Amino acid sequence: MIDAVHTYYYNPFKYGSHIVSFYNSLEEVEQNILLLPLIIPICSHPELSKKLDTVRLSGKSRSTFFTKFDNPKEFYDLQERFDALKRLSAQSLSYCIVNDWMTVDESSLRIIANENYDKKQIHKQATNLGKLFSGLSITEIYKGLRVNP
Repeated sequence: MIDAVHTYYYNPFKYGSHIVSFYNSLEEVEQNILLLPLIIPICSHPELSKKLDTVRLSGKSRSTFFTKFDNPKEFYDLQERFDALKRLSAQSLSYCIVNDWMTVDESSLRIIANENYDKKQIHKQATNLGKLFSGLSITEIYKGLRVNP
């Protein structure tokens, strides 16, 4: 029974739209494929996903990666979630590629979101996470989240 609930909740078909939403909003990140294993653990985390709901992307009190993820206590289980959900991330990416929502440029290690995706399935948390990660290096992101790839 527990395995059935886990399979239902952590389903690659469910998280494919999270990945597309993230990569649609991500800009100016070299080798962005290395961020793939972070999307599902952060967007499905009960506390971190709440923080992503309240991201302010304009105005004087604009949110940044460093202001939203400044409390190390919030990441107490992120490394475990990262390790446990790597396979699910890869399966979700495969689902997106099969549906022609994304392409992978193997020479530059970049994932590119295609235009033929249903815009109704955009996920706010994943979109905001992509915007917060935009312009940062992979090293800054992993160090800031205290996760080892």
